[in-house]
Amino acid sequence: MAARTACVRQHQLPVAQAGVPQVPPVLPPWLLAPAPWQGVQAVKQPRRSVLQHVAAKAAAPTSRPGSRESELTAAGDADRQQHEARQAAVQESLQLLEWPALCRQVACFAQTPMGAEVALRYALPVGRSRAESEQLLQQSAEAQQARLEFSGAYDIRRAVDAAAQQRVLHPMVLGAIATTLGAASRLQARLNSREAGRDASREHTLPALRELGAGIGDALPQLRQAIEQCIQPQEGRILDEASPALAEARAARRQNRAELRAEMDRWARQLHAQGVSERAQVVVRRDRLCIPVRRGRQGELPKGSVSLAASESGNTLYMEPAPAVKLNNAEMALAGREAEEEAAVLRALSSLVAQHAQQLHSVLAAITALDVASSRARHAAWLGATSPPRFLSEEEAAAGGPVRLPRAWHPLLLQPCLPPLPAPLLTEEMQQQAARDELSSGPLADLALVPELAAAANPKPVGEVGSSLPKRGGKGGGSDEADPSGGSSGGKAARPQPVDLLVPPGVAVVAVTGPNTGGKTASLKTLGLQCLMAKAGLFLPQAPAEQQGAGEAPQALLWFDQVLADLGDGQSLQQSLSTFSGHVRRIRNVLAAATPQSLVLLDEVGSGTDPAEGAALAAALLERLQRQAALTYATTHHAELKELAATAPGFVNASVEFDVASLRPTYRLLWGAAGESNALAVAQGLGFAPSVVDAARQVAQELHHSGRSAGQRSQLLQASLLEQLEEARGLASQAAAARAAAEAAAAAAQHELDAAKQQQAALARAASEVKGAGPAAQQRVQRVLADARAGRIGPREAEERLRELEREAAPPDSSAAVRLFGLRAAAQDGGGLEEDSLASSSGGEGWVPAEGETVRVLKMGGAAGRVVSSSARSGGKVSVRVGSLTVELRLSDLAPAAGTAARQPRAAMAASSKSGSAVGGSSGSSAGSLKAAAKQLRARGSLNSGSGDKGPSQAVTIQTSRNTLDVRGLSGEEAAAEVQSAVLSAPSGWVLFVVHGVGRGLVRAAVLEQLKRLSRVQKYETEENSKGGCTVVSIK
Repeated sequence: MAARTACVRQHQLPVAQAGVPQVPPVLPPWLLAPAPWQGVQAVKQPRRSVLQHVAAKAAAPTSRPGSRESELTAAGDADRQQHEARQAAVQESLQLLEWPALCRQVACFAQTPMGAEVALRYALPVGRSRAESEQLLQQSAEAQQARLEFSGAYDIRRAVDAAAQQRVLHPMVLGAIATTLGAASRLQARLNSREAGRDASREHTLPALRELGAGIGDALPQLRQAIEQCIQPQEGRILDEASPALAEARAARRQNRAELRAEMDRWARQLHAQGVSERAQVVVRRDRLCIPVRRGRQGELPKGSVSLAASESGNTLYMEPAPAVKLNNAEMALAGREAEEEAAVLRALSSLVAQHAQQLHSVLAAITALDVASSRARHAAWLGATSPPRFLSEEEAAAGGPVRLPRAWHPLLLQPCLPPLPAPLLTEEMQQQAARDELSSGPLADLALVPELAAAANPKPVGEVGSSLPKRGGKGGGSDEADPSGGSSGGKAARPQPVDLLVPPGVAVVAVTGPNTGGKTASLKTLGLQCLMAKAGLFLPQAPAEQQGAGEAPQALLWFDQVLADLGDGQSLQQSLSTFSGHVRRIRNVLAAATPQSLVLLDEVGSGTDPAEGAALAAALLERLQRQAALTYATTHHAELKELAATAPGFVNASVEFDVASLRPTYRLLWGAAGESNALAVAQGLGFAPSVVDAARQVAQELHHSGRSAGQRSQLLQASLLEQLEEARGLASQAAAARAAAEAAAAAAQHELDAAKQQQAALARAASEVKGAGPAAQQRVQRVLADARAGRIGPREAEERLRELEREAAPPDSSAAVRLFGLRAAAQDGGGLEEDSLASSSGGEGWVPAEGETVRVLKMGGAAGRVVSSSARSGGKVSVRVGSLTVELRLSDLAPAAGTAARQPRAAMAASSKSGSAVGGSSGSSAGSLKAAAKQLRARGSLNSGSGDKGPSQAVTIQTSRNTLDVRGLSGEEAAAEVQSAVLSAPSGWVLFVVHGVGRGLVRAAVLEQLKRLSRVQKYETEENSKGGCTVVSIK
């Protein structure tokens, strides 16, 4: 066994060698600690049960109120709350300023998975002092010169940890370690090369990068050489030179395999020639060489031959000839011996990696730090930034202003105008897949220790890079967030309008005013993000000088220890926070975290509450921050803050420019002047109602010319709003009353409808009763007529009996319906009579109405009507038109209108008896008169005729709104549809009046055509007085 690993052991390295420190050099703190803005959320404490919580509380030491212990405890709680507030302020500010989106931009330029992971964790190093930030900027500048390459560097961190846990590594993983050490060696050579810098005469051309890459050391050349002499890195194949025992085993196996193959080929040819096998073929079954032979012919093989398997059909057996059994056994033994020697080599190399795990981690940390610096440099080149900004001293800031960033660009707004970002080397999907493979037991489990190898072994379609690219619209969306582009974008996005961030000297508070959608929040975010970028060693994007027509101006700014921000709505339903409460909570944290070196950014300060109180709170807050923070940049619409910035020392006004002529913002920042909100102009530009805008301008002018203060204007506005509220309440009350009236009317209509349905049911029952009583009524009429002919009764008595029979045969409620209609008509004409007058107002004995004469219809409640035609002289009826209804009535049912005398003597019932003969002598005339009376009764539908008609008896048909369908004004198709619906829904025995008008006759033709097709229509005819404009339909 000692000979097996002799080659490996000669390459074993001591843990510490000359030139390689025993402990790794000091690593950047950001590689060992969580992201600086993660704060207290970096370590999650396990949740405790209720019992554990109670037990811990009971076991905790208690202190008496007022004791020294309680004072210390209270002080500790206050300090902890203060620390948590500061951490919350820093974390929320980075989120609101979209720092994670910028980190994702930088991640796309990383050349190693480790560097991409640092950026994707939003853990880019941010200087904790001015010196650290300047060091980071120097690293970025040197990385632009060095143009480092990281090809061959793998993420082997988990592989090194696995080796330290005595896990045997896969040959491909060991090859990745050797390749990574080779990449580290090339990086070290590049850093030490004089050609890497611009000034080749300097002794150390890249001091910042050399210090950053000090952890590489000599890149462990002996470990790399040991792995490369044992393993072919690109293929993951263990070389014969790994150990003498492995070389001996492989040589013996090669010789045995050659003999075995030759023997098997000879037997395959022989058996095929004998017809034992279908072809001369050698196959592998159960890791042994064999020959397929036909079933039943296996006995022709030598004695001692072995059957290894059979085909699925059973017609073929896989036989191992007896002379080859020994060689196959030797092959199996030598294969096991080779595997043992390979495992021994892998164990030795894995142990060697474990011995140098700490140094390997130092190399990886250095490679990661160099890759992060290179990513910042590549990001700067992508933005077009060629030189780093400069940090000002306190004296320089006091003399020239704390911020000098001319023509500044927001890096996220600039992204659509730049070339597409490269695809990141590491995605969240790759990390999740590697973790799943590592937990599995398949062949990918060993490769999963290196994510790149796992991804190459398990390739999957890679989607678009959109999930890894920065996206706009994070939590920090301000109220006037806009895309300040210089013009409209066509196929290619236009570059955004740069902003001049030039804070004058001696200024601690900047109050930015101007219209909504004018770019106030965009300028605030640009300032905050560029200050963070400078602290993190990132170059700042700046528009070319030609765009503004100005000369070159360097970028310089004061170093701020913290950039604190309050942007956006801040509303949270989960935390029961309103918009104003959210702002107050953030500002409370900002005040707890702000120091004399902090930059504070406040968007729409004092908004979300009463304007007067909000302005007072904002003024007090800005005065507090003037003393507490280095610089405060606040956007606002409050006129009080404009006045404060114009008069108070240490304050300055700035405004975003607005072109009133085009009603569009220019996104330029003007210093020293307060801006108007231009809310009305913006509303007009966005298509608001012109009348509302004009009215608002008039009110604004009245308030302005009145000279009232902001508080007075606020009170006036409040009073106006209250007045409008009272007016709205009054309108709401009126609407409620109207609704109640409508509901009452609907209820009454429903009641009337129910009553009508009940009456219709009663009429139907009466009709059935009349139908059953028809034969008996006919017999009684015949008896009356027979008595009149025989002279047993006189004509007047016969008429009275027939009227009695009519009253008995009339359906219930029919007289009430006629009387109701008459009362309504009388009320409309103003001629309604009292009940007593109706009974005694009949005409004289000889009165006969003439055509056109106005009469009163007694059976219709005394309604006034006009005589259309009269046949009373010949014993017929009188046609009277009452309103829109024409009815046939007896003369006894009529009376002269008020003030009208009878003009004609009434004809006697026996017109042929001129001499006053006896009743018996006038029997013929009396009989004729009775026949006419009976005919009159039949025409009115009170009695059935003697023709045997079995149909239901009909009362006098009166046209009302319920049985009238008006289709005038509709098309032919619409009218036909309405008629069909009305006919199908009408009850049996109903009479329907269809009013269609005359016109060109199209609607009438469509109605008549539809009536022909309906089976429920018994008959239809034109109403005689409608001149063809109305059709009367009888329903079966």
